[in-house]
Amino acid sequence: MAEASHVWVCPRGPGPLVMVRKALLASWRGVNASGTDRSDYARACGAGEIGAIEVKGGTVLVFGDDPLRTTWIARPRGGVLVRWVTAKDEAGALAALDAGADSTWMPTGCTFSTAGGEHQLFDAAEVGAEPSDERVKLELLAGEYDIATAVLDRGDATVIAYRFLWRPPARR
Repeated sequence: MAEASHVWVCPRGPGPLVMVRKALLASWRGVNASGTDRSDYARACGAGEIGAIEVKGGTVLVFGDDPLRTTWIARPRGGVLVRWVTAKDEAGALAALDAGADSTWMPTGCTFSTAGGEHQLFDAAEVGAEPSDERVKLELLAGEYDIATAVLDRGDATVIAYRFLWRPPARR
């Protein structure tokens, strides 16, 4: 069974979570907009269950608007983003992930390209440059990630999982 004690983040209300590379945090303005521009938050709300949107300098990954507790589990060649749907406790949610490891994963059609390094997962309404303890920090290698999803149900616990499979950058 997976070890408990991961950092979990949850949107403060209905709204998406975003995964932003640390170097791009200053580009994420949350609910703040300048002039006639739509806010980053509004753009994230239009991204669907999973999607990528552009900000100055790169790409931000968006995860649906379900107010679900979410964490990151690092794995070789990627990792799994876990969204806690139902479970008595964290150990139960992580056990659902472990029990469903061999499940059928469905491609999301979303590929995430990153320069690598630290990324932060947080409520899309927040301003990226404002420090917060309510963030999941994770490391990703440079390259592209194919993202697949599965609903993993153990009977007493259910999670929605997004598996990130790393593809190294193409050699020139």
